[in-house]
Amino acid sequence: MKKQFVIIGILVLLVCIGLSGCNQSIIKTEKDRFVGAWKIINSTTNWTYNFFSNGTFNEGIFQGNYEIKDGKLVMNYSEGMGITYNYSFSNSDKILTLTPLETTARILILTKQ
Repeated sequence: MKKQFVIIGILVLLVCIGLSGCNQSIIKTEKDRFVGAWKIINSTTNWTYNFFSNGTFNEGIFQGNYEIKDGKLVMNYSEGMGITYNYSFSNSDKILTLTPLETTARILILTKQ
């Protein structure tokens, strides 16, 4: 009887450990949704934004850091300028719409590559 409890206890422990490892790989943070290459689809230029998991990005010849702050995408360029966007994902996170808070910038619609 004791031997059965020990075996059952070990099995339960192994199942719990196995399932806890799976949960971490399934959960995506909001920042994870940006990671990857995104091409502008509402432009005549062939411009691509690359967002990396370490919080950096490059956009053509420009680069910098990005963060999600108060539900907005904040991009700070190495050249000293910065821009903040409202953002929304659609089509199972394959389309990203960036709407700048500044009225002089344009709305960007990007598709995941």
